[in-house]
Amino acid sequence: MGISGMGDIKDQEHLKPQIVHALSNAELYCLALANIYSDPNYHNQNHCGILQALARKGVNVAESNNTQLTETILIQNSPIKMSAHMAVIEGLMALYAKEVVTGDRVVSAIRRFDPQADVEVPNDHEKGLLLWISHASHALIAKIQTEEGAGDKTRLPELPAAKDFQSLCDGVGLAAVVAFYCPGELNWMDIRVSKRPSVADALHNLSLVHTFCTRCLPYSIFHMQPEDVTYMRGSMKPNLVVFLADMYNVLEIHPAKCVRYPGEERAMQFLDDWFDHVDSLPILTQHYGIIKSSPMYFGGGINC
Repeated sequence: MGISGMGDIKDQEHLKPQIVHALSNAELYCLALANIYSDPNYHNQNHCGILQALARKGVNVAESNNTQLTETILIQNSPIKMSAHMAVIEGLMALYAKEVVTGDRVVSAIRRFDPQADVEVPNDHEKGLLLWISHASHALIAKIQTEEGAGDKTRLPELPAAKDFQSLCDGVGLAAVVAFYCPGELNWMDIRVSKRPSVADALHNLSLVHTFCTRCLPYSIFHMQPEDVTYMRGSMKPNLVVFLADMYNVLEIHPAKCVRYPGEERAMQFLDDWFDHVDSLPILTQHYGIIKSSPMYFGGGINC
């Protein structure tokens, strides 16, 4: 999770004064919680209130050496103790992913595009994300088979299950999810799939995802570079998890305009043809004109 204004001079972390102030008075943390829950009551909390809110939600925050965080430590600003604040920031990141990627939502999504799937509710949001990516990749293959008919099966990509977050570093699983939900923006044939993917292949796939996020989504969610994922270290895992939670949000919970569920294109074409016919009937034109102008007709979707 990048923080604007941070530089590395003589092994010291330097932040812009306004960021130091917003961290030491808990303003940024209040904004984050208020945004997660759409609740203005989270404004004007102190650090103790933030830590208590996280604990109530099942997110316990401590430094890497298990040092307990206190108000006294977090209000320090000369110098600011960044290790303590990074623990709080990562706690908020985990809370966001936990609230977005619930087990019931994941199972509901999987059963919608794979009704025959035998799926158990995942224990936590991390397992939920990996399960979602695996089933979306499998659904992509099934979709390709349906579209290709009895064609050349050797053209079908081999998309392995997402066993852990390290297995996503080649970009195949992430690109496959985008190709499944937004086929008009990322063609599955552009994904480089190999049993032994090279770094170049991984960067290519992740660049496809990065470009999609930049070009097609209403706001930025890919706050890393493709190289950050390809060479992912343990410290980058929270960033990847939050990115995946954001992906789940814009593809499943609040679908972006580019999302197309299987069969939706045919359904939309049917509606277009049907409304063209209705428009030719004077008595019905007035009534069905209202439906045709509805946001749902244009693929707005229904929020969960």
